[in-house]
Amino acid sequence: MEILRRLARPLVPLMTMLFLYISIQTPAMAEMISTQSMVNKAQAQQQRQKILKFYERKDVKAALQKQGLSATEAQARVAKLSNAEVQVIANKIDKLPAGAGVESILVIFLLLIILELMGVTNIFSFV
Repeated sequence: MEILRRLARPLVPLMTMLFLYISIQTPAMAEMISTQSMVNKAQAQQQRQKILKFYERKDVKAALQKQGLSATEAQARVAKLSNAEVQVIANKIDKLPAGAGVESILVIFLLLIILELMGVTNIFSFV
């Protein structure tokens, strides 16, 4: 019996602390989640993905590097944006003109036609 008491003496404070630690519980908080809040959260996530995908383009990366910003820094900044800021940027991406480099292609095409008409090149052999 005396042996059990000697072994139990150092264990009793440890076991007491363990039981106290287990018994302390944080209160659980629950509330209803509206459908609209879930939809807004999903839309914000999709818009963040759209912005990140936009930053992965080569021309955008080059423009960012000219400004002194790496792609990883840009992605970190997108992660820190609020949902309203993400929505504004995603809407601006949607409104960007498609085919913004068409002017240079048109100039090259007109130059080729002029050179063909002057007889300098023979690109359009079927004419």
